[in-house]
Amino acid sequence: MRKTFRQTFPENGKVFLPVIHINQDLDQTLINTAIASCAEADGIFLIDHQADTMRLQLHYSKVRSIYPNLWIGLNFLGQTADRAFRLCDSHVNGVWADEHFINETTITQAAAERISRARLLGDSDAIFFGSIGFKYQPLIGDLAQACRLALPYVDVLTTSGPATGQAPDVSKMALIRETVGQNFPVALASGVMPENVKSFLPFTDCFLVATGISKNFHELDPIKTIELSRLIHAG
Repeated sequence: MRKTFRQTFPENGKVFLPVIHINQDLDQTLINTAIASCAEADGIFLIDHQADTMRLQLHYSKVRSIYPNLWIGLNFLGQTADRAFRLCDSHVNGVWADEHFINETTITQAAAERISRARLLGDSDAIFFGSIGFKYQPLIGDLAQACRLALPYVDVLTTSGPATGQAPDVSKMALIRETVGQNFPVALASGVMPENVKSFLPFTDCFLVATGISKNFHELDPIKTIELSRLIHAG
């Protein structure tokens, strides 16, 4: 039976999920996972920016074998959300998709139905991090209305700043929080770092972070990861 975000993570607590950019080096993925685990992160997301689905599945399987109890989410770049759910086994904990299924203030019903059907028929009970007002998606004229339309189809409303490594205006997060209410989970997936995270804590439940805690594109920085984990969990 699918657990909700609130059932999975500490009630009223802030959630920290480092995002690991994988490459051909499986050992680097394991090192990054160890860094996140030592920093007491709540889990991790794995993503392959070359959209190599088989490689992502391979790295996931290896991490899962070593960390059987770790919360692990996957982002299958280049795949629609419904396809991503079909690619997951029953042990994948989260699916994060950048698929754009809100067109201005109208939900793309066919895409929404595909997502719902895949979740109903697939093996995965993964929590769905659906991207709204996300970087590199078409601009949305009425963000509040788009959020309201998305709520029945996503488990965690996930947004970002204008580009990788860039944070949104705090006013954007405040608008989303006001729109969805205090109980619906909201995630922020770009631009978060130890220097600015406190500004977003009042409006954000979950932080998906890569650039702000990394030495380079593929290596997490242990000190920054520990620092950000401490700040988020103290929030």
